[in-house]
Amino acid sequence: MEKLEGYIARFAESAGGLHQDIKVQRIGEDYVMTSVVLGTAQVTRSSKTWRVLAKLAWHRNADNEIVTFAFDRRDRLVGQVRLPAAHLDYEEFELYAEVLARECD
Repeated sequence: MEKLEGYIARFAESAGGLHQDIKVQRIGEDYVMTSVVLGTAQVTRSSKTWRVLAKLAWHRNADNEIVTFAFDRRDRLVGQVRLPAAHLDYEEFELYAEVLARECD
């Protein structure tokens, strides 16, 4: 699965035209899949908005063992999945990518 680094997957709902992009990076011994939930403009609209989103992300992290929500360097709210690269096969990658896409939609 070495060719996954830099890969961007697009998961689409055919009826509604919705899609969720996922970026895949190799960081150390892991693959990290990242998908944007909300962009910078929405996150930084006001300090109150940011606090509400931070609290929501904290609650979602407590309830979810697969996807972690955080703010990235560009002040976007993102979801991430970190998987050990050594034992990752395509079916497992696909499963986690679908979970990430649903959670971030």
